[in-house]
Amino acid sequence: MITYLIAALLLLASLYLFIRLARHYQIVDKPNHRSSHDYEPVRGGGIVFVMAGILWAGYSFFGESGSLTLPYLLTGFLALALISFLDDLYTLPSGLRMIVHLGAVVLAGIQLGAELPWWLWAIGGICLIGWINAFNFMDGINGITSCYAGVTLLSLGWVNHQVVTFAPMEFLGFMLLALVIFSWFNFRKRAICFAGDVGAISLALLLGYLVIKLMLVTGEISYLLFLLIYAVDAVGTITERLIKREKIFEPHRLHLYQLLANEKRIDHRVVSLGYAFLQLAINAIILWSITTQQNSWLFAIGLFLAVSLIYAYIKIVRFKVFESK
Repeated sequence: MITYLIAALLLLASLYLFIRLARHYQIVDKPNHRSSHDYEPVRGGGIVFVMAGILWAGYSFFGESGSLTLPYLLTGFLALALISFLDDLYTLPSGLRMIVHLGAVVLAGIQLGAELPWWLWAIGGICLIGWINAFNFMDGINGITSCYAGVTLLSLGWVNHQVVTFAPMEFLGFMLLALVIFSWFNFRKRAICFAGDVGAISLALLLGYLVIKLMLVTGEISYLLFLLIYAVDAVGTITERLIKREKIFEPHRLHLYQLLANEKRIDHRVVSLGYAFLQLAINAIILWSITTQQNSWLFAIGLFLAVSLIYAYIKIVRFKVFESK
């Protein structure tokens, strides 16, 4: 307990100091045509997740194990965080960012340590890079990153404690602490800070790694649905833009959560909690089907189809996204 208390104090102090420095040096998120806010919150508050990773590295190295746990993952995580933070400050070439993303994914793959066919590694790597970028695109309103990632980490932590150990419990604890502290500054009507690329992208790598590791350890592909709500909104929006022949890498406000927050004027925090609770319900169903030895893959397929159809109905029928304005 004392370890977590010290970690919480250090993380809180580091984020508070960063916010003060960011305001002084104008590291802020200036609103534009795709923003869901009309003020200038601090950009890059997700650096607290990086601090949690560094604290974990020190804890594992100087603790009982006497060695650095998850070295390849942490190396990729820190490299990804560094390039993302620089991208928050300056606009870096997309090629450079992609090289670092690829390197981080390769390091995460090495950390997984599984013996798989090369083509399966390639598919997994492409999907993980896609997930990292999708998670970053979904970081657009107050509280959505902290709420959604919090539900995912709590679900993974429950599995790690109750079902099968696949990751150091303290590592998950440090990251949850960072999310709680970040939420204090972000889960507000007027957020003090946003995660920025440094937070969203690095956190996405960790979540993707943990879900893949869990699937490899258990052989249960149904755990992939721990990321379902974000995946459906991200892939659905990309599909919509391809059908409309729009450039998918250009800024937009077409994700369902953005339409709810901007078009329907629903409080950002309500939308964020809605996404989180929907994902929590899905996680509970998946966990129930697995722990009671039901046909979990049937539940997974059913949930995927149900969420996808409801999503399509809301966007096509309710928001009429394919009708010209």
